[in-house]
Amino acid sequence: IENKKDTEIGRRRIEDSTVRKAYSIVVLAIIFVAVFTFGILALDKHALLSVAFETTSAFGTVGLSTGITPYLNEFSKAILMAAMFIGRIGSLSIVLVFVKKNFCSAIIKPVEHISIG
Repeated sequence: IENKKDTEIGRRRIEDSTVRKAYSIVVLAIIFVAVFTFGILALDKHALLSVAFETTSAFGTVGLSTGITPYLNEFSKAILMAAMFIGRIGSLSIVLVFVKKNFCSAIIKPVEHISIG
């Protein structure tokens, strides 16, 4: 908003890698909650707002409910359990388990200044 190049909070600068990780976590959380919500909606006939509240609450491990959980079928309850598990472990951690890691990283050697002449 202030047309600044860096992200600042207070009088501190936040690294770009930290900002990118935060964006990744938010986007992954939205994707997981959307997938869980539409999965339950495909299996059960309940209101969108109630199911979205249930899945968001389960993903955030909040413990709140609209009261529809006992009326869900077993597959929908399993989806809620997966939402609770992934929300507790962390969506970024779950995704990083399945991402192939590149072990041959480029090593940059330090520069030595020598006197010539």
